[in-house]
Amino acid sequence: MKEPLLEELIRSEHATAAGIDNTPDAASLAHLKELVENMLQPIRDAYGKGIKVSSAYRNKQLNKLVGGAATSSHMYGYAADIKPVDGNMKALQRIVMEWSKTHNFDQIIIEQPINFVASWIHIGWKRGTSGVQRKNILYAKKINGRWNYYGVQKGSRYYNP
Repeated sequence: MKEPLLEELIRSEHATAAGIDNTPDAASLAHLKELVENMLQPIRDAYGKGIKVSSAYRNKQLNKLVGGAATSSHMYGYAADIKPVDGNMKALQRIVMEWSKTHNFDQIIIEQPINFVASWIHIGWKRGTSGVQRKNILYAKKINGRWNYYGVQKGSRYYNP
């Protein structure tokens, strides 16, 4: 994996501010490579424009600091939160949902949607250490400080916002 790519996947303003070393172990590095090769890069290629990773690998300390789930696949290098560089989240979401129809993955989560359009998209290659790929598509909203997750039905407006 190229160094700039690694930097993109472990960078965290929260870690820097808190003095947390977010360097992944060898297993998490291998998982990040799988995530990039099997999900992130194919989605980037399908979108054809820049995609920014806002969060990918988070060690347990950083994950706790940012309020991540105790079982988050981010802690194993199997997940990333993405946004389009051009700001066209609706277009990126359509591409991700189309991509999901023909590819394996663990989770795609439409995070904090407004009018069925994500504020960012969580992509997960495998579940934690189990390696399972569930092909779950969800949307998530934070309500009263707590994340709530809901299944997305095929053909819903989340597929074609």
